[in-house]
Amino acid sequence: MHMSNQKTGLSRRSFLKGVGLAGGAVGAGMLLNGCASGESDAGEAAPWWAPESWDIETDVIVVGTGDAGSPAAIRAVDAGAEVIMIDKGEFFGGCSVLGGGNCQLACTNIQKRFDIEDKPEWAFEDQMEFGLYRSNPEVLQAWIDTSDEYATWVEDVCDGEWVDVSKQEPARVPRSHQIAEHNGQPKGSGVVFSMLFHEQLEARGVQILLEHKMTKIYREPGGPVLGLEVETPDGTIAMKARKGVVIATGGFKGNPRMIRAQHAAFDETLIWTGWPDVLPTGDGHLCVTDIGGGC
Repeated sequence: MHMSNQKTGLSRRSFLKGVGLAGGAVGAGMLLNGCASGESDAGEAAPWWAPESWDIETDVIVVGTGDAGSPAAIRAVDAGAEVIMIDKGEFFGGCSVLGGGNCQLACTNIQKRFDIEDKPEWAFEDQMEFGLYRSNPEVLQAWIDTSDEYATWVEDVCDGEWVDVSKQEPARVPRSHQIAEHNGQPKGSGVVFSMLFHEQLEARGVQILLEHKMTKIYREPGGPVLGLEVETPDGTIAMKARKGVVIATGGFKGNPRMIRAQHAAFDETLIWTGWPDVLPTGDGHLCVTDIGGGC
């Protein structure tokens, strides 16, 4: 889900275009609008809903360095924003770098290259079935509508090459797009996507702060998001986002209470993607709900 800030020129749809869905599961990122308000005049005490001072300031903060956060950061920079990325993990890429790398896309020009016929209604029905009919219809439709644009963006902007499209049940046609091998890493692996994205972020000079865990979202009551409270190895800091915050923290399969709330059939035996290296505990979701947002 995205809450767009019109001042940034980065719309809800433009950010969804930058997000690929890997491994067949629909993941959601959230763009929280920010602004420069909330500053105290000289001599005035800081309001209770903001920190006393900001340690770091930038236009856009992206939380999470995986296959949602990285494209969002690249697109934000290309739209003219100054961006800082943070991740609670010790390495870039989060759970995405450990994944199989099967990027689920529908109705793309890549499928046409391999003489695969696909239809939007097929993709919607198949993915709904795969998600036990719990997928958000709006997000699912956005995935279908922007899949081809994302596939093209990966090739044109990130220098990736799609080399295969395989079938994953219950899809009625092949939709698992596989990326070519890169720097010795095998085709279709999650690490290839992370390497391609990292190269683009590095070329754009995006600052990436690892072992930086978001613990609170600062929001003016009834108003915009201002920034984040972040735990670091050297203590807690406050980071200000002048234009917005993108929450791209992945899923919550490492949080039994949250997965049971999602569906009664889920329990703690569900495979925890990334465990024990990265634990998807729903931190981003919880921070968003703490300020009145919905996931």
